[in-house]
Amino acid sequence: MRHILPVVFIALILLAGGVAAEAAPITVADFSGSEVLIDFDSLAQFTNVTTQFSGLGVTFSGSNVVTPASGGGNQVLNVTGSLRLDFSPNMDRGGFDYVAAVGQTITLDLYNASGVLLETISGTDTSGFLGIARTGSEVAYAIIHDGGLQFSIDNVRFENVAAAPEPATLVLLGTFLGVGAFVGRRRREMN
Repeated sequence: MRHILPVVFIALILLAGGVAAEAAPITVADFSGSEVLIDFDSLAQFTNVTTQFSGLGVTFSGSNVVTPASGGGNQVLNVTGSLRLDFSPNMDRGGFDYVAAVGQTITLDLYNASGVLLETISGTDTSGFLGIARTGSEVAYAIIHDGGLQFSIDNVRFENVAAAPEPATLVLLGTFLGVGAFVGRRRREMN
């Protein structure tokens, strides 16, 4: 048994290393279907959005106000160039629809609870969806900014997808455990 412990220890280290955080841009189609969706349509126009959605796991800060969207419904207009979203619990996949001025760059910065910048993604179109997925569920808050101009967002989506080991990592773990069992059996047979 004591000869198998080093093999199991190495396998666990490899398994832990197999779920390192990775990030990638995503589209609306990449969400699971059980994400939180906030469209701001339930709020009265000219409402400052702060804690109204805290029950859904997000609060907003920054100078923002609910305004009518061009396609109907409501959107959030940010007039300071920066909008912060705090998540509880942490999220690992999020995004939003945006509208910006021509030539404007919209940026989404993701931070952990210690304030460390984890990822940044930008959109340069005047409108579109800006989203990112990051494994590890360590995103505590996000800051959306555009360099000081105004922009609007709508249909904010986020979710926390349980991180699962990749199949190759599980195969490697199984191989190590199998080799460990084989070596242990051979040693018992030789004694």
